[in-house]
Amino acid sequence: MKQIIKTPKFVVYDDVLSREECLQLWKYVQEEHYTSPLASGEWIKVWRLGDQSPLGTKVYYQSQAPFNTPLDLMVKPAVEVARLHPEIVAGFEDISLRSYLYPRGSKLSWHDDRTEFSGALTYYIHPRWGSTWGGELMVAEVPPITQVFSSPPDLAHLSHEWEDHYLSVFGLGQWITPKPNRLVLMAPGVYHGINRVDDDAGDHVRCSIVGFYKREKKTA
Repeated sequence: MKQIIKTPKFVVYDDVLSREECLQLWKYVQEEHYTSPLASGEWIKVWRLGDQSPLGTKVYYQSQAPFNTPLDLMVKPAVEVARLHPEIVAGFEDISLRSYLYPRGSKLSWHDDRTEFSGALTYYIHPRWGSTWGGELMVAEVPPITQVFSSPPDLAHLSHEWEDHYLSVFGLGQWITPKPNRLVLMAPGVYHGINRVDDDAGDHVRCSIVGFYKREKKTA
């Protein structure tokens, strides 16, 4: 596992698993059962109406491991990178893990993850990704929201004027290619999104394992 870059918002590692482990995990994620996050009929609003949501598996929890599947291969690096970077993930009591498939045309709009998480990880398991295929993890450079708005903005999901203004204060950020066998650890509260997977990707699917670190319960 090789650290590529570290910022206050995220750290990136490449060559996380061995070639044989990657092949095992790639075979496993293709055989998993997937449904649309909107299959229940409920609008999960992190995906905007125009995003074309991905397919996802059920959630697995580190506390329930071993799963007796190749998903067990992700437990050790998920725990290890969080413990290596307490400045990014400041403690956790469990980790949720699930696989997502983003085909061409799908994306995830700008958002920050919910406050009950102390951090998040994304691991890319597809064996190949082209430079014109999109799907980049985009991280916005934004000021604290309290410095931009005197009162909390209306976070309605069909009106984005506040977000347009917020993202344009600096109007810049960083992007991370979904390189195979790459893991991204991200701090809580970071404003980010997933660029739309381009038609150039053809039948290639952006396949990731996404984890969320559940905050430790506070004791009296």
